[in-house]
Amino acid sequence: MKFRKLLALLLFLTALMAAFYIYNQQPVRLQTSPVPPPPPPKAYLNAEWGMSGAQIEIANQTTLQDLSVARKLYTPKEGIDAARYRALEQPGARLLDRDAMVYYAFFDDRLFAYYVFVSDTDGDSLDDQMRAFLASAFGPGYSDVEDEGSLRMIWHNPEIIVNYWLYEESYSLRPKFSAAYGVVYRPMEDAIH
Repeated sequence: MKFRKLLALLLFLTALMAAFYIYNQQPVRLQTSPVPPPPPPKAYLNAEWGMSGAQIEIANQTTLQDLSVARKLYTPKEGIDAARYRALEQPGARLLDRDAMVYYAFFDDRLFAYYVFVSDTDGDSLDDQMRAFLASAFGPGYSDVEDEGSLRMIWHNPEIIVNYWLYEESYSLRPKFSAAYGVVYRPMEDAIH
């Protein structure tokens, strides 16, 4: 009987000491590294949305220049000083084995849109190749535009708006078609004010 009492007392004291030990322990803090922010989404080639013209020159290993042809690439928002917008072009680019002209649109020197133009004398071939390229680049979630204007396809999602145009050059001696697509990064465009 004494043995059982002694054993019970030892078990009780052991449990009491274990509880005291656990109660006085410092909580274990796991060393975790902060989750890095997601990388900025890619724009054209190695350029990223929000980059300046100088940063794009470094990223794409190119030289940007002022527009050689007057193009209306964007419409300034009402009440916004148009001088805060700027467009630059990247000559010497290639797309679909054709010379391409790339235009970048900036607001306060931060990239928010870009446009790529290519030309060919065979409009049907150019259209087929551009549609295949754009579906591959931006996925299947587009809408075909059925009206008779130059706008042919539109992608619209929370991040980007992509428009694709195909038109015949009216001031050309022989048939010449131009295809263009423009990509607007919506978070940057929505932040313009």
